[in-house]
Amino acid sequence: MLADNGREISWGWDTLDAAVGPLVRGRMYVIGARPSCGKTTMALCWIQRHIEMVPMLTGQGFWDYPRRLLAVLTERPPIAARRSLVATQLGYQPDLVLRERWDLLPIGAETHVAEGLKVIQEVEQNGWLRLVDAAGPTIEVLASEIEAFQPNVIWLDYIQRIRPTGRQSRFDAVGEAVHYFQALAHEADAIVMIASQLKRRGDGVFDKYRPPFLEDFKLSGEIEELADVALGLFRPLRRLTAEEERAVRNGERGLEDFTMPEAMAIKVVKHRYWGDAADQIARLRCRQGVITDWDGVPLPVQAEESWEAPF
Repeated sequence: MLADNGREISWGWDTLDAAVGPLVRGRMYVIGARPSCGKTTMALCWIQRHIEMVPMLTGQGFWDYPRRLLAVLTERPPIAARRSLVATQLGYQPDLVLRERWDLLPIGAETHVAEGLKVIQEVEQNGWLRLVDAAGPTIEVLASEIEAFQPNVIWLDYIQRIRPTGRQSRFDAVGEAVHYFQALAHEADAIVMIASQLKRRGDGVFDKYRPPFLEDFKLSGEIEELADVALGLFRPLRRLTAEEERAVRNGERGLEDFTMPEAMAIKVVKHRYWGDAADQIARLRCRQGVITDWDGVPLPVQAEESWEAPF
């Protein structure tokens, strides 16, 4: 894993560091995905890593470089985000923890969850994390939160939830937000990570299984123009024959026959500073809400081919 030298931070996954390089202060990263491809899971995993690093690195040079993380999870209020983070760390099903169904969880689960929540609250109270409660924030609300907290790292999931003001269209609101966050990254020397929806490409059931392209980012051409780095998440399939693809399109076979369990892929669709990174693909495993490297386990030959060109 890359060393943390203050100007740059490891993503936390070696394969992603190798494909796109580290997170660098002063840059805006846009991470696009279609529904259920893992953008919120990725945000939660990164937040959990940040929480774990706070006590671990105290007194080892970590505080020479501020690490104040502001996270805007527009689809989860802070209380749900905290419980999801703790559940994932403990290996519990998040939905059961959110519903407080302790009777369906291992003995002692309620106590362990309470202890985990206390750790997160301490990190928040000490000023190293802020979870913003904003289901559909305006850019003014976010700017106010950022001005008050002065974060060094910002994660917004996701930008299409920015709410227009006045006579703005959604398109204009997203465009304004992209300009704001790019300027913030450069002027505040911050790392800005923004999740984005991707447009449908007319591929029907195959939509979220195809490697995305830069033009797939939804609602705003500014994302294509202003992102320093743009990544696309997708769920890879093993290579299909023409006959198998026709059967899926005709509804004769389901995609469950061709999906790769626990597999997640991240394609580099733009890198302003590292041209050779474009089209690189990082291979990750997503198991019960936890994203890890592929662990060096060989993929089947057909699946291995599908990472670069599934179709």
